[in-house]
Amino acid sequence: MYKVIAIDDPTATNGTRWEKDCESLQEAVDVYEGFTDWGFAEKTKLVAIMDSNGDRLVVKQFARPLSYS
Repeated sequence: MYKVIAIDDPTATNGTRWEKDCESLQEAVDVYEGFTDWGFAEKTKLVAIMDSNGDRLVVKQFARPLSYS
């Protein structure tokens, strides 16, 4: 069993957390690869695949681009 988690603004106290349980590693990779940007996060989104022991197998982080004035 694997789990994919996505956390918007992981250092914020009000960060949004999303989780999906996956039966196989291939399913987890497919879900993980579906995240391609920061979505609704104010600053950053962290996406990870975790195994049944809670160990992170792979992590990616998206950062919202800085706005230029």
